Amino acid sequence: MGIKSVVLAFGLTVFGFSAAAQVVIATIPVGSAASLVAVDRASDLIYVSNAGDNTVSVIDGESNAVIETDAVSGYPQAVSANPTLDRIYIGSFSTADISVINGKTNKVTNVSMSSTPTITGLAANPTTGLVYGCNESKDVVVLNGNNNKVGPAVNIPNCGFGVGVNPQTNLIYFATFTPNVTVVNGSTNKVVQTFPLDLTGAVTVAVDAKSNRYGVVDTNAGKLEISNASNGKLLGTVTGLNRPFGAVFLPGGKQALVTEESGNDLAFIDATNYTVINRTTVGNFPLGLDYNPATHLAYVVNATDDTVSVVEIP
Repeated sequence: MGIKSVVLAFGLTVFGFSAAAQVVIATIPVGSAASLVAVDRASDLIYVSNAGDNTVSVIDGESNAVIETDAVSGYPQAVSANPTLDRIYIGSFSTADISVINGKTNKVTNVSMSSTPTITGLAANPTTGLVYGCNESKDVVVLNGNNNKVGPAVNIPNCGFGVGVNPQTNLIYFATFTPNVTVVNGSTNKVVQTFPLDLTGAVTVAVDAKSNRYGVVDTNAGKLEISNASNGKLLGTVTGLNRPFGAVFLPGGKQALVTEESGNDLAFIDATNYTVINRTTVGNFPLGLDYNPATHLAYVVNATDDTVSVVEIP
């Protein structure tokens, strides 16, 4: 599907603000065909899906070591954490399961979501406890994380990989291959808005609650588009990215991080001037990305190295 840097710290000023380069502080071996990652901010544990051996590696954020390896449903990829419930959710690419990991006990429960295999995009809403997963039918399956019960699906044709949640507004954003960004009310599970999108291969939706903006990554187009989450208005575009995949905003939405598959790096982006400030070399074919604002650490999954790069963000 086409979706399959350590540097010395230094100071620089770009477009009116000062930044220091991000630095790789650890490289952690994980499982086979590592793909995506989520930080559980309740415990400072990091969960990495390993599609090649049907496991999830659990990394301790303090020691930067794998402390558990959990067996989950087949070909796990999408992963999302709900720190409110201390639960981690993993979508299966070869079954219709969502694997639920209890962050306190490490117990795994596999929940069959439908008769249609393949969970692609996945996001947990900490406001309601609901979990949303796009599946092969191009609908969105819904799991109630409070009781692991499957609820009615939400009809979102051509939903794919990119899903983002704003817990403050209780809205969920789905990048579809129609293409558009479809917005769902987290209280009613009804579609409330549809915003046009000029990207046909969106793989990631990053949402910043404080600025109420979202960013959409298109790997093939080499772009990160940033929009106003209230009305879908395009605010600016970062171009020239080397097959970008994962993306997160730093809190406040003024900076963003993006993994670049072809560049084998993590790009640090000025999200107000829509430019790349610097790049840090990580491992080979970096895909998944998440960030813990409490520790200022980003976690980059290097798919062909089967490692995670831990990057300190200034």
